Amino acid sequence: MELIEIGKIVNTHGIKGEVRVMPWCDSPVQLERFDIFYTKNGSEKLVTQSVRITKGMGIIKFKGYNNPDDAEKLRAQVLYVPKDSFELEDGVFFVRDLIGLKVYDADTEFFYGVITDVIPTGSNDVYTVKSEFREYLVPGIADVVTQTDISEGVMKIRPPEGLF
Repeated sequence: MELIEIGKIVNTHGIKGEVRVMPWCDSPVQLERFDIFYTKNGSEKLVTQSVRITKGMGIIKFKGYNNPDDAEKLRAQVLYVPKDSFELEDGVFFVRDLIGLKVYDADTEFFYGVITDVIPTGSNDVYTVKSEFREYLVPGIADVVTQTDISEGVMKIRPPEGLF
């Protein structure tokens, strides 16, 4: 089972053993979808008793954690969920799958560099493409990105005039 990071336990909450989770997903509401989370890269399973969202944070009560001392043991743990539990629309990718893609010109096959970061801007993502000598910011929009092939590790783009 392939796991992806969905958030991090940042603190305890209240006196009943709840924890505060900073979501690393598109919306904190995603945390409510799961009955089971994994920690330590999948080696430990945490079963939820309750999940609620408050001020952009997840408040989660796990079975077996009934007081602040129990919950404190979970602080700083990264939470994982199965990757296959998400159905992505066409043209939507996990950020971790985009990092490392080799970026080529769609028309000339010129190699621009490798995606090293994905910056969310609200309206669209921007890809940081690093070549041997420079870094470029490439807008992740349909007019620019012509093909993304995760299995081949390749993205093809038609950059706007003046980008490179």
